[in-house]
Amino acid sequence: ISDAFGAAAGRYDDHAGPQRLAAALVADLAQRQKPEGVGRILEIGCGTGFLTRDIQARWPGAELVVTDLSPDMLARAARDGLIAGTFLAMDGEAPIFEGEWFDLVLSSLALQWFDDLERAIARLVGLLRPGGSLIFSTMGQGSFARWRGAHDAGGATAGIPGYPALETLRSMLGRFGDAFAF
Repeated sequence: ISDAFGAAAGRYDDHAGPQRLAAALVADLAQRQKPEGVGRILEIGCGTGFLTRDIQARWPGAELVVTDLSPDMLARAARDGLIAGTFLAMDGEAPIFEGEWFDLVLSSLALQWFDDLERAIARLVGLLRPGGSLIFSTMGQGSFARWRGAHDAGGATAGIPGYPALETLRSMLGRFGDAFAF
């Protein structure tokens, strides 16, 4: 996955309309949830930096830790020099942090690549300080239906994972008191 995304880093933004919208939605929800008092933010799967730049603009005084599985995507996100933060190559499913570090953990369209989403969510929630929030967007069941259908019709495999249904996501989040999915 890292190599595939890294190879696309230079041209990724050319066809990233949905990614821009998803990142803006995550940032909007995060700002509504925690408009102030945010000292440290972790971003999982920064890609080329859509959400990263939005985070920097909304919480300019916060310490920002930006991660991606692909070093090439990290380099692309950091390239413009408009973002002050720490950039780390890290698998978001297996964060290198332990304990309550962050006020916000944010991710836009990265968690669908995780092998064990439920376990990863629990690990990310475990990194939150009291009152902190994990906010993410992800693909859901039915995403890329036409793409999958075209592959099925041709006897091929689409090469993308099966994404969870909304009810499955709600079930995963159910153990966290203030969680919701839409």
